[in-house]
Formats: sequence, structure tokens, C-alpha cells
Amino acid sequence: MALRRARHEFWGDGPAYRAIGGFTYHRLAATAPEHEVETHTHDEAHFVLVLSGGYKS
Repeated sequence: MALRRARHEFWGDGPAYRAIGGFTYHRLAATAPEHEVETHTHDEAHFVLVLSGGYKS
């Protein structure tokens, strides 16, 4: 069974999330090695905008 993550639970470090007009956003640096990120789902849909480097989902 996959781990269930809440709306604001992501692997990474950064400032607290911000909320604007019913949306929330985070600017996070990926800090967990790939092997530590467990198979998981999120309570709500989200998208990832990569500002530098790579991202594997």
C-alpha cells in the first residue's frame, strides 16, 4: 500500500508554503536521495515546475 501524503507534505527543504487565492505553493530543494522517496499518493492534485536540474517522477 502506498504512503498517503497530505496537501503540504513533500520531500524537500525550503520556506513554509504560501497560500494565494485557494492555491498553495512551495519552493523546495530536493534533498532526499531517490531511494528514500517512498511510493506515495497525495490527497490533492499538484504539479511540479523544475527551475533547475532534473526531476524524475
